[in-house]
Amino acid sequence: MTLSTTTQLELHRMMMLIRLFEEALEEMFSRGLLHGTMHLSIGQEATAAGACLALQKDDLITSTHRGHGHCLAKGAEPYKMFAELLGREDGYCRGRGGSMHIADLSNGNLGANGIVAGSLTISVGAALSFQMQKKDNIILCFFGDGAVNEGSFHEALNLASLWSLPVLFLCENNQYGMSMATDKAVAGDSIASRGNSYGIESIQIDGNDVEAVYENVLNFKNKILSSGGPKFIEAVTYRYRGHSKSDRNLYGTSDEIEYWKEEKDPIKRYIGKLIESGISEDQLKDRKFTSDDSVQGTCPIMHIPFDIGDNVTALPCGHIFEPEGIRRWLKDEKAECPVCRFKLESVEVKNKDSTEQQTTPQSDVNELVSGRNNFIASLQRLNNLPRVY
Repeated sequence: MTLSTTTQLELHRMMMLIRLFEEALEEMFSRGLLHGTMHLSIGQEATAAGACLALQKDDLITSTHRGHGHCLAKGAEPYKMFAELLGREDGYCRGRGGSMHIADLSNGNLGANGIVAGSLTISVGAALSFQMQKKDNIILCFFGDGAVNEGSFHEALNLASLWSLPVLFLCENNQYGMSMATDKAVAGDSIASRGNSYGIESIQIDGNDVEAVYENVLNFKNKILSSGGPKFIEAVTYRYRGHSKSDRNLYGTSDEIEYWKEEKDPIKRYIGKLIESGISEDQLKDRKFTSDDSVQGTCPIMHIPFDIGDNVTALPCGHIFEPEGIRRWLKDEKAECPVCRFKLESVEVKNKDSTEQQTTPQSDVNELVSGRNNFIASLQRLNNLPRVY
């Protein structure tokens, strides 16, 4: 299959969006701005980007606890996702869902799920609904390799096969179920062979080849719509981070991680392929996140608004915090905004009944954040690009 340049650029754009969105989350978490835990899919972007681009808006997906990429690739707005993760009312679930329970019904995402294999039986029920309503749509069920030893996995595949339901099972085999290597936990030649045992056409693919993911999902989707019955894909991929933020990933060797980053990274490989095929740097530049754009005076976290009351104060960069927190930061000789790293020279700290001013020895407050911090502001621009369906 030969893909159009428009489709190729959209695949690249979405992988970049997912990667940098999660890198932003990781930095926010390290600064104490996000609470609880989260599960990052850095290194797995090709699976989400390729699979969801092959779907129509009316097709549905079910997701997992590692679902930020699925949500973005199915059309979610980064602003609303950031808001949800920050516990804001303007998030997709009004701040109640958080990282593991984001749902976006407007774009066909039935939601992430914190239960291992929990999405499988939900997808079968949704597929049954499509069948009963005679709709020409499918449901794509994301799940991980850790789910294939759960009873729900076998129940879901059995019913989907018996009733010829329009569901595409997509296993993201990232090599580890928490800290347990897949080859030590899953019997048989491959995870895909388990689909075959239920009479479901099943294949194993390179989950870090975004075009292969797109083409195989599109092919199976067309087969489901034309002849009925479920299909099964095992996408072999890899996550660079630990299972969650409490996992230091000590079980993955440095050589193994380096190999996947250098030789199999989905974004690096695809950029090389696009340039080799004749797509210019100019065509890619609007879909890269650079430090060219000034973000002075704006909130780089997608312009998420903060309630401004009597007992809060604004830093020069526009972020709002309680005065006591700002006073603690100002004791540091290298004080800076904990969100965007603007250096603080003179900050007016207001209480309801008094005004105080403290100064740090740092220079110009107009010094712009550099490097990776600036890409967050670029999310707004990229989110406005048209989606390809």
